[in-house]
Amino acid sequence: MATAPLPSCNSGVFPRHVQTGRALLLLWFLVQVTCGRADVLELDGYGSYVELPAGLGADLEEFTLELRVRWDHLGYFDAPLHFGDTRHAVAFNHQARGFRTPVFFVQPGTPAPLKAVAGPLLEPGRWVHLAATVGAQGIRLYANGTCVATNAAPVPPGLLRHSPLRWLGRSPWPDNGYFRGALDDVCLWNRVLTADALRSRCQTVIAGTEEGLVAAWTFEPRVEPGKDSTVRSVGQERQPARLHAGARIVPEHPLHPASFPAPAILDGIASSESGPCEAGRARLWREDALLQEVATGPRGVFHFDVVSPPGVMELEVIQGTLGARQRIEMTSGSRQSLPISLRPCRSVTGRVTTLNGVPQPGAEVVALRQLDADPGGRREQWSGGVRTDTSGRYQFLNLREGRYRIVCRAASDSLLSTPASDPEFHCQVRTGAVAEPPDFRIPRLHSGHAWRPLGREDGLPEQEVTAIAADPEGNVWLGTSGGLSRYDGSTLAATWRRKDGLPSDQVTALAPGGDQDLWVGTTTGLARMMSGRLHPAPGSHPPKGRIHALTVDHRRDLWVGSEVGIHRWDGVQWVHFDTGAGLPSRLVRALKTLPDGTVLAWTDGGRIRWTGGRWTLHDAGASLPGLPDGRQEGEDSEPRDNPFEPTDWQATAVGELWAIASGRLHRFNGRAWSDYGLNRDDIGFGPVLSMATDSRRTLWIGTSGKGAWRRVEERVGQLNEADGLPGRAVRATERGADGSLWIGTDEGIARWRQGNLETWSTARGIRCLKVDRAGRLWIGTDSGVLWLDGDQFQPVPGSPGNRIASISEGPDGSVWLATGGDGIIRWSSREGFHRPATDRGVWEGWLTSILAARDGTIWYAQDFYLGRVTPTETLRMFLAPDGATPEQLHVTSAPLDAPMEPKFHLPTTVVVEGPDGTIWAGTLSRGLLRC
Repeated sequence: MATAPLPSCNSGVFPRHVQTGRALLLLWFLVQVTCGRADVLELDGYGSYVELPAGLGADLEEFTLELRVRWDHLGYFDAPLHFGDTRHAVAFNHQARGFRTPVFFVQPGTPAPLKAVAGPLLEPGRWVHLAATVGAQGIRLYANGTCVATNAAPVPPGLLRHSPLRWLGRSPWPDNGYFRGALDDVCLWNRVLTADALRSRCQTVIAGTEEGLVAAWTFEPRVEPGKDSTVRSVGQERQPARLHAGARIVPEHPLHPASFPAPAILDGIASSESGPCEAGRARLWREDALLQEVATGPRGVFHFDVVSPPGVMELEVIQGTLGARQRIEMTSGSRQSLPISLRPCRSVTGRVTTLNGVPQPGAEVVALRQLDADPGGRREQWSGGVRTDTSGRYQFLNLREGRYRIVCRAASDSLLSTPASDPEFHCQVRTGAVAEPPDFRIPRLHSGHAWRPLGREDGLPEQEVTAIAADPEGNVWLGTSGGLSRYDGSTLAATWRRKDGLPSDQVTALAPGGDQDLWVGTTTGLARMMSGRLHPAPGSHPPKGRIHALTVDHRRDLWVGSEVGIHRWDGVQWVHFDTGAGLPSRLVRALKTLPDGTVLAWTDGGRIRWTGGRWTLHDAGASLPGLPDGRQEGEDSEPRDNPFEPTDWQATAVGELWAIASGRLHRFNGRAWSDYGLNRDDIGFGPVLSMATDSRRTLWIGTSGKGAWRRVEERVGQLNEADGLPGRAVRATERGADGSLWIGTDEGIARWRQGNLETWSTARGIRCLKVDRAGRLWIGTDSGVLWLDGDQFQPVPGSPGNRIASISEGPDGSVWLATGGDGIIRWSSREGFHRPATDRGVWEGWLTSILAARDGTIWYAQDFYLGRVTPTETLRMFLAPDGATPEQLHVTSAPLDAPMEPKFHLPTTVVVEGPDGTIWAGTLSRGLLRC
């Protein structure tokens, strides 16, 4: 059989598959040439940076700086490029934290820099081409080849000559953050490039031979050996740049021209019938996503620079109770000017009151837009939060059409607490109509501690919180059935899902692994969060499948419990334990590390412990003594609720232990258990899935469908005149015999009892309060003393007419008054008021405090000394002048009216008796004295 000869290499004839391969190779080469190199500089944001040659461009009078940059984290004034020190500077940075705003500034030796500030153009993880020109016309900032900001102020010549430092990724201000992200094609030109030239630069790769190019670093993988790696610029001079502290060159997909779409610019003027709308808010939406938000400036002007993909967007403008919405087509590189007229725009309005109808100012109300067509759908979008005014009213303005869930939440500084289930209403919002849901009615604060939830309305991916962990930075990490979230102490700062690197959206376990590490277990495997980035589990053969539990021991070894046993990662390799290594069952449901390094594991075959060499069965009662087990008194049956359910207890870093047993919360302080009186069914957070304590010792509880709850200290935040308090200046408080709280102000007196505030007005300023053993309330005022007779306050017969500074009751039932001007006054039921005298004189002058101690001794504080009276002596006491410690007192028995030397003065403000009989005196110059 004849065979066809193979074509030679010089024949120009190739088989079709060879031609296709060469075509693809040529296409790949063209992409590399036209679309950017595949290597970029990567900086970690934790100290890595690049040092460019000192004096680079020092002789330039005008110049252009450009770079391709990808912010992976929008930090606090983090600078991808900075030339200069704190006085003479030329730099790009990001404005503040999370603002998405690039800034170019020059600082010519003065504190106030000249800035060109763009709109919110930056998105973490997205490349942008930034350039800035400095010349006789001022400075201009370009993004993706479009001028987005200018500053026409003249720039002094020789600016770079006074700027000694040249850095990529850091700045000289210590409080500014390091840049975290990537850089490519960092260029310095000796002239002002035109807008056309910069638009072209977005689409081409630097070659190094361009006219006017001073230096350009493309970060090809040409790294010189040495302590610090060095990469050189392209072109003839090949200037060095030194990589410091972890800066590295990594491969990157070629940057296609589509990576740098020209911004769409939208300008507008907002006005109403009364004129321009200044100090309003303008928002730009794409479907249900908020792209940008800016303020309206003078004359109602607003401005957007949009780098997102083009398409139809919705513009929203609001000021006060006025608002407007308008749809607009945005295309890359376009510029539009749009006038918009505002009209009344109330969408939802209502009231918040107590159960008895008292209006509640300061309560937080949140609007959540339902994104599912089904009214029972779970997807919601936060559309705004407002606080009620002094009459308890709230209103939402200019909401988008749709169905909303309106939720009332207690404010931390209000008199409200979250009830058993969040009060909420559903309503339909239509343009031009006002929805008025029923009034919210919420109970007052109860005693003890308050529980506040964190749920979908706050940005939590799902209401089912399966894992909680706190890191050393004070963040709280919340694992849910819909992703991982980080709470920074005030808001949910970030959320990660499968698309961000999680093995699965369903997080099952969390464990802090170090300063910047967090181990994340999911239903399909393990991940590691390092410096804000998710990474796959390290090492070969990590645990797979559903992760039930994670813990880190005192050596920072990671222990993983799953359906196939226990794995341990020691930083080098994985070790697997199953039934052949001492486990009674392969199914491990929970893990805990005790302070002594012991690792406890709960399996389907019982609890076991690891003490450093092997697994052994563990006696639960030995480490958790006295925990209530669910039995009623006198019962001998097995407990109904297992107090050692592994997801129901949490050891804190301060030696405490929290547990939920028999449906109630308990705390173990190392000696005994105390019942905190919280019934999880009463408060409504349902079955507990996880517990943790953060760095502030706040206890967190994750639930199966009510979000995450945190236990915070109860406080009456702003109990003031708006709440009915008679006067602002509170000078005295006293606990009543019935548990009520008496509050004295300059304008009257109030009583807080069973969630209600009762008030009585008086022209006399209240100075002190005292409830005696009979339950009678005494009130010291600026002009005498009153007492409560039934529901009326009456002057005490024979009361002195001057200021009463302090009141105390003696063990015999007598009442002692410290006055301003008349010294000490004593009252008894038989004698009434009189001034007691001793053989050394009477007490006179201005007194600040008085104490009738349990042993019958009378202590009193005056402007210049501390006095003590016993049945046998009268003493004045003050500090010894020389060489004495603050605890040593100088005692004299001189007559009370005898003069004192100034060196012996001891101004005293208050004297009190401790539970053990110790007398404490507060002074103006020597702190607190123990007498």
